[in-house]
Amino acid sequence: MRMMDVRLLVAMGVAVASAPAGANDWDWMVEPYAWATSIRSDLETARPPIEGSSEMAFSDILDKLDGSLQVHAEGRGDKIGAFADFTYLGISESRTGDFARTETDLDARLFEAAWVWIPGGSVIADSIFSVVSAGSMRT
Repeated sequence: MRMMDVRLLVAMGVAVASAPAGANDWDWMVEPYAWATSIRSDLETARPPIEGSSEMAFSDILDKLDGSLQVHAEGRGDKIGAFADFTYLGISESRTGDFARTETDLDARLFEAAWVWIPGGSVIADSIFSVVSAGSMRT
């Protein structure tokens, strides 16, 4: 995991830990989670004409897993809220054939953050009937 990713996770933790106490307390939640999925790839080139695809089931990915981290942090007040999600997945594989040896390595990172504003009602009491405005950022 890159140093910037580690700093980002530490900053999220500090923000949650340093939430101000007072009459309008926010509810904070930090939760790690797991995401089990398959991976599919498609290849098509014009010159030379090549087409191909492959799919790997989640059970096959576990054998090639180098590391994984997923965490969600969320804070909510009566009218506003914010959350951040971070995902890291590292997989790799080496194969030796009759003519060549191949090594494949994939490191994927996804960071998503959003803010939420509820102009009428509150998040908890009127969540079914509230209009929610949200903005987000992904990298």
